[in-house]
Amino acid sequence: MQHLYTTPATRPARRGLGRLLGLCALALGLQLPAQAQLAYNQYTSENVAGTYTDLGSAGTAIATANTDDANSTAQNIGFSFRYNEQNFTQFVLNTNGYLRLGSAAPSTTYFFSDPDNFRGGPLDSNNAADVNLLLPFNEDLTAGTSPTEYRVATTGTAPNRVCTIQWKNVSDKARGSNASQYANLSFQVKLYETSNTIEFVYGPATGGSTPVPYKTVAIGIKGNNAAGSNSAADVLSLYKEASTPWAQAQFVGYVTLFDIVNTVVPTAGRTFRFNTPKANDAAVTSVFTYGQISAQATPHVPQALVLNTGTNTLASVSVTLTVSGATTFTATRTVTNLPKGEVALVTFPSYPVPTSGTNNLTVSIGNDAINGNNQQSVSQVITTNTLGYQTPNQPSEASFIDAGANSEIASKYRINQSTTVSQVKLNFAQANVAYPYQVVLYDTLGVGGGPGNVLYTSTTQTRPTAAGPVTVAIPNTVVNSSFFVAVRATQGPLGLGAQIEEPFVRPTTFYVTAPSIGITTWEPLEEDEDFYYLRPAIDVVFGAVPPCQTPVNLRFANVTTTSANLTFTASASTGPYVAEYGPVGFTPGSGTTAASATSPISLTGLAAATIYDVYISKNCGGTAGTSARYGPLKLTTACQTGSGTIPYAETFDQLATIPCNISVLDANQDGFSWRLVGITGGSNAVLYEYNSKNTSIGADDWIFTRALPLVAGQPYTAGFRYFVGTFNNTVFPEGLEIKYGTAPNPAAMTNTVYSNTNLTATTFTTQTSQPIVPATSGQYYIGFHAISAPNSFYLVLDDLTVTGQATLPVNQALSRAIEAYPNPTTGLIRLNLSASNARQRSATVFNTLGQVVLTRPLNTAAEQQLDLSTLSNGLYTVQLQLDNDLVVKRVSVQK
Repeated sequence: MQHLYTTPATRPARRGLGRLLGLCALALGLQLPAQAQLAYNQYTSENVAGTYTDLGSAGTAIATANTDDANSTAQNIGFSFRYNEQNFTQFVLNTNGYLRLGSAAPSTTYFFSDPDNFRGGPLDSNNAADVNLLLPFNEDLTAGTSPTEYRVATTGTAPNRVCTIQWKNVSDKARGSNASQYANLSFQVKLYETSNTIEFVYGPATGGSTPVPYKTVAIGIKGNNAAGSNSAADVLSLYKEASTPWAQAQFVGYVTLFDIVNTVVPTAGRTFRFNTPKANDAAVTSVFTYGQISAQATPHVPQALVLNTGTNTLASVSVTLTVSGATTFTATRTVTNLPKGEVALVTFPSYPVPTSGTNNLTVSIGNDAINGNNQQSVSQVITTNTLGYQTPNQPSEASFIDAGANSEIASKYRINQSTTVSQVKLNFAQANVAYPYQVVLYDTLGVGGGPGNVLYTSTTQTRPTAAGPVTVAIPNTVVNSSFFVAVRATQGPLGLGAQIEEPFVRPTTFYVTAPSIGITTWEPLEEDEDFYYLRPAIDVVFGAVPPCQTPVNLRFANVTTTSANLTFTASASTGPYVAEYGPVGFTPGSGTTAASATSPISLTGLAAATIYDVYISKNCGGTAGTSARYGPLKLTTACQTGSGTIPYAETFDQLATIPCNISVLDANQDGFSWRLVGITGGSNAVLYEYNSKNTSIGADDWIFTRALPLVAGQPYTAGFRYFVGTFNNTVFPEGLEIKYGTAPNPAAMTNTVYSNTNLTATTFTTQTSQPIVPATSGQYYIGFHAISAPNSFYLVLDDLTVTGQATLPVNQALSRAIEAYPNPTTGLIRLNLSASNARQRSATVFNTLGQVVLTRPLNTAAEQQLDLSTLSNGLYTVQLQLDNDLVVKRVSVQK
């Protein structure tokens, strides 16, 4: 199956930097995205084994013009049935497996699911007539192998009557190369008085003779046409892959497709039930585990999602994991205080697995108002050396969209030791041109545990033109604790396969980066609408375990301005652990070393607000020798707080995060605010991105400088560089204002010196404020305030400056042209001043507290040295006065 999950072509909500659902850092009480009118907040769902009872001669036969494409006249329900906040007493049946409540017919007689274009038929329609629909089996249907009949019967007594609408002996019509999959099928819609429950009940089915290998139908319910478009916001539908049993079909709150094949038919009585919400009801929606698991990944920690589908907050939900098969294991966890419409991510204790066999994992909750949604089960195959998320023996169900050259899809693998990777197995989902790609291994030392340092990059591979599996050999690359395997598209659409993970993809496990569409940093798939439901078809095969292993679970603790501890879990065998550290990019073998036989290792002699590379290895001695060096881990020391100085400059370069003496405020608390990003050329900047989860919310987000000593009556100027994002050649204007005050909070920002709600430059452009003239001398903060309109895109800021107009302004262009190297320096820094022909030259050096620590005159040579050897290790600002220009450079001293 090759469904492509993309946003509409008109104007995708994502635009390259969107966020849909923030699962990260939440253990319980996870907020769902806004739900549809007919989705989880109005109907709870069950997939259960029931009983199918043919109507026989009961009730009334429904006349239609034919058994191919026809609507009936309005038929009576026999009581008032409430649906979509309306009362209905009639319905109109369509021979293509659906009905419309009310007396009006759907928009056409021949409407059905369109598998060739991956459309959901009436579920997708934006026609005003295609509302209040129930679709038990919507396809291009015709007469089956036995006599075909449509019938309605209302049974029971008020107020508990049941109206049953029956399609008897129908078949999906052969169409082109798509052969009929079900030669004969009967099914019913049941409407229940008072409870307003809906049931789709399936009767006897006979498979056809020719698989294609599958066809697609639409099954679900629909209310209104949301926002007058083919939005999924008013739909609750069922999703199933062709090879998946009907008993495992899932309910999702958007338009999706239900695949059938002649070898998988419903058992008689299979029932899809839509209940109106009850007071106390919860549902198990997902079980997260490996599809294939090996000893290197044990003990394994499974997870599950539990959704509150009721109308009350649930004070306590008992959730039980039961493992059977090769492993026998049971554990129970309790979710407390789960509000209506929210979901909890439940983590269970680890369990070991043997060397072979199959495990079945079942997660269940106790009985409540609706018991049919209280359990989910998955299976996993135990292997000797393979680890993967794909369900074995199930084909790829989708392919990732073309995200351009250098886009990457990555999967995280969690292991319990240091080992090696010998192979990566991929599955391509669709036939395609033989485009090139690479396999890349990363550690998990990136932001938020995402992909960090490159451990290995394969030679360029060429994908086959046909869909199917591919094995890429890896030269026994050492991996430690957890790691990522990524597939990088170097040219053209890769067509990497995926399986669908419903209703939410597991958190912080799968990542994407795609510079060509604006995803410039690694982003979890659960935060991205374009890839949200896809589980990459990437499996990893382990090689030999190294005789001498590095430690695992590496972390930094007790980080100060001058020291830190490197903690770890010891590996097998004895011998000291050795850490080597130095400035970012230093050559291993030239750094400072520290050793310890146990955790932690103390790292000393560090400078404040500085990033260090740290490597670790183990000396096992004897024939085992020394382990592979693991790293670099990125250590950022604490910064020194205190007042800054004028001129003030913040370039954000050589930083892992926004500096601690700069504060960021998400004033509207929408979860979207300023963050540090890398930009072209290897430098950093800060970025504000729009709220893609709620596009009615605009920007209200601040960056405050550190405190700056301003003199009463003295004029100062704030400056910055910016650019805005574009999508499909469309510029989305952004807004920014600059204020100043005596505290880093909005209430204190009482003076506005810059405001522009139409920033449109798409390349870096310099802007300056009106004069800042404080009434009294003191410590002031400058606030850069994003005020962009809702549903904008993104705004990038860099080189924030505050200068005194009585002195020289900073020449930003000259600052970028003049070089200071090496940086970090051990004491002597070279200044390349060839960009300036100034005759009067001097240098002033400030520490992080804004204090002058060195002044030197400079000669007129184009290149000369500045001796900083008398200064302590740390970060300094070098201010160069070149005639009527001022240049500011940041320098790190590491001796």
